[in-house]
Formats: sequence, structure tokens, C-alpha cells
Amino acid sequence: MSLRAKITLMLTGLLLLIALFAFGTLLIFENLTINMGTLQSVSEEHRILGDMERKVSGFLEATNDWGLTGDPRFKNMYKTRTDDLYDSFSKAGKSVIQKKELGAIEEKFALAGRYASLVINNRHPVGSPEVHAYLQQINRIGGEILDGLEKMRQQSIDDVMDVATAGQLMKRDMTYYLAGLIAFSSFMALFLILRVRRTIAEPFHELLKATERISRGELSYRIKMNRRDEFGIVADRFNSMVADLESSNREINRKLAGTELILDVARIAATTLELKEAFALMAGTIASRLQLDSCVIYMLRPEMNAFCLEATNKSGAEMRDTCLSSESEVTKTILSKAGPVAVDEGSLYSDGTESRSDGSRSCLGIPIIRDNICKGILFVRSTSAKVFSEDDKNTLMILVHTIGSVAQNAELYQSTKRQLQKLTALYELSRAVTSVLDLQKLLTKTAREITRLLNSR
Repeated sequence: MSLRAKITLMLTGLLLLIALFAFGTLLIFENLTINMGTLQSVSEEHRILGDMERKVSGFLEATNDWGLTGDPRFKNMYKTRTDDLYDSFSKAGKSVIQKKELGAIEEKFALAGRYASLVINNRHPVGSPEVHAYLQQINRIGGEILDGLEKMRQQSIDDVMDVATAGQLMKRDMTYYLAGLIAFSSFMALFLILRVRRTIAEPFHELLKATERISRGELSYRIKMNRRDEFGIVADRFNSMVADLESSNREINRKLAGTELILDVARIAATTLELKEAFALMAGTIASRLQLDSCVIYMLRPEMNAFCLEATNKSGAEMRDTCLSSESEVTKTILSKAGPVAVDEGSLYSDGTESRSDGSRSCLGIPIIRDNICKGILFVRSTSAKVFSEDDKNTLMILVHTIGSVAQNAELYQSTKRQLQKLTALYELSRAVTSVLDLQKLLTKTAREITRLLNSR
């Protein structure tokens, strides 16, 4: 799954959880609003019913006072209280929840109102048996009205208690909900933090660590990230890039080592004139720089028709006068090619013996060509199963040209030295002929100089 899909999935899940929590919160607040509305309606109903009880009592009081005293002010009071009571019934019809009970009370009040009209319309109510009978009916009906209103008020109180009980239950549910919401939110936050850290933070940290180690030169370091998202792709490409960089770096180091080797050999060739010493230094430098087990230089000895050991990087105890016949199969194979040849080390010796027990496994022979003539052979050996690269072979080809130049310079030096010795001997003889008068001394000196000049006995 790609990183974008993972992030989208996590955000979608988070949004769904937020929507679920929001829905639960809205549901709780909706129930709370309903309870508050019910409580407000019940409280208003209780207030209206209480006000109606007072007005009904006032209505009954004004009617009785008129029927018993006939005082005109009670008649006026009756009209005012009756209007207020009808107005209360009108308001109660809009606000009271107990519509049926209110309708029954209103019917009873209408009956009581008809009796009260008969009492109020009587001009001389005092002492009238008819008025007295009407007042009894009015008081009886008024008592029923007050009882009905009281029952309705009691019912409103019960409704308030029910609302309070529901509020307590809702409070408990809200407590549980909020506790669950906090716990679940904390769990989800922790889960998202760990998930985001695993999805984004850890890969970023691994990439930063890799770049830091690569910048320090640890080109062998690789990012170990088994992922199929964008980070996995970046890690694979990063590892591929570092592998290419490491390969290029090895190639550069190898070329640099080859260049340094060539410079060292050229420096030896420029500063050393003695052939043995020059070849020994070259053999040691080549073996050390190319990390080889041994490097051996054989030079041609025409009088023996063989290539004899001239120098090696091995110790003096291993320097034995071993020669390779020019007619051997290995020598012919090397002479037939102008470049490096992989040879079997067991067939290197003219006596047909196996190779020395130095553990060598890989052997490469390179002819030392000068003036189109093979003047020697350079052998390099490795104790491990080394595969010589093309760069190694090219470097060795440059080195054998340098070795050939050194051999040529040494030959020129020796030839010049011999000519100088001859000229010195002739000069000494010429001086002796002109300066020595004693014939016996002259002949003795001449014989001594000729012996030295010809290296004879």
C-alpha cells in the first residue's frame, strides 16, 4: 500500500471517529434540550395551574360575598375576577400539557359560571333560598374544580420529578460517555502517534541515518527497509545509488592504486641504476600495491637459452637460481602472445617439478618486450583464487614496459662502464709506453692491464 493511501486511510478513519463522537454528543445534547424543554413546560404549567387556583378561589369568594351581603363592590370584583379567570383558561389551553383534564375543569367552571350568573343577576340575594341553593352548587362545583387543579398541579410535580430523574440518568450516561470518549480518544491518539511514527518518522530517521553514514564514507551501508510504499521505493533507489557509488569508488581507488604503483615503479627506475636492486624494489612494490603473494622477474640469458630468476619479493632464502627453458610449453605460450597469460604454476620450472608449497593458486605471466624481442617474463601470484581484472592487466603491461626500460638502461650503463674501463686501460698503457723505460716493468704492467681489461685469468 502506498504512503498516500495509508495517510488517506488513517485520516478517513479519524474523520469517521470524529463524526461518530460528534453524533453522540449531538444526541446527548438533543436529549438534554428535550428534558430542559419538558422541565420548562412543566414548570410553566405548574405556575399557570397555581395562578388558576388563586383566581378560582377569588371567583368563588366574590360570588359568595355578593350572595351573602349584596354589596355592589363584590359584584364589580366578580366581573373582574371572572374575566381574569377566562383569560387564564385561554392561556392554559396553549401551555398546559394535560389538555383533557383542563377541558373537564373548564366544563365544570362553565356550569359554575351559569349558577354564578343567576346569583349575580339577582338584585336582592340576601336571604334568598334560591340564591342559597345556587351558592351551594357553586361551592360544590368550585371544590371539584380546585381538586382537579390540585391534581393537575400534583401531576406536574410528578412530571418535574420524572424530568429530574431522567436528568440524573442522563448525567450518569454523559459521565460514562465522556469517560469513554476521553479513554478512546487517548487510545486513538496513541495509536495514531505510533502509526504515524512507524509510517513516517522511522523511515525518515532511517533515511537521515543513512545519509549521515554515507557522508562519513561508509559506502557499504544499506537501508534495511522492507516496505512497499514510497519510502520502500526511495530506500531501494538509495541502495542502488550507493551501490553504484561504492562500485565507482572502488574503481577509482583501483585506478588510483594502479597510477600510484606506476609512479612508484617509475621513480625506482629513475633513481636506481643497479639492475638487481631496481628489480627487487619493483617486485616488492608490485606485490605490495596489488596485494599479491609474490612477484617474480625472470630475465633472458641467451647463452643458456632460458629465462632465469632475477628478482622476487620473497625472502633471500627463497631466492634460488631457477630458470625457465625457452623451449617449455609455458614459455612458448607466453612468447606467442603480447599480453598477460594465465599459466599453470606447476609447469613453470624447467626440471618439470611441481610448484613450491607457498599456497599459490592464481598465476599470471607477462612478457617483457623490448625491440620486439622478449627480454624477460614477469610472474605475479596470488594465494587466493584471484581474478585479474582488465585494469590489473593494463597496469602490469605498463609496468613490464618500465621494467624493460630499466633493463635497457642497465645494459647501456654496463656497456658504457665497460667502454670506460677499456679506454682507461688503453690510456694507462699509452702512458706506460711513454713513461716506463724499464722493459721488464713495461711488459709486466702491460700484461696486468690487458688481464684486467679482458677479465681474463
